[in-house]
Amino acid sequence: MAITFVSDYLWIVAMLMTSPLIVTMGLSLSIPLALVGDVIFKGHLKSWLYWFGAALVVYGFWIVNGKRDEPPQESFKQTEDE
Repeated sequence: MAITFVSDYLWIVAMLMTSPLIVTMGLSLSIPLALVGDVIFKGHLKSWLYWFGAALVVYGFWIVNGKRDEPPQESFKQTEDE
């Protein structure tokens, strides 16, 4: 029960510090981390398709975080009269 409480608490704190999208994408990083853990600790090598999927997850997380750091673009152009 304590592990579930702590993980839910940290999830909520992370959402308050960033955004729900970033936190959810961060949770999906458990897929590539599990792949690396299987290779290091158990010596199980997975197929290239599994590696490709894990790379896509990491790339998606990188893209989402990169977009978050960019300054917002204005949706209208200012005219010379203003």
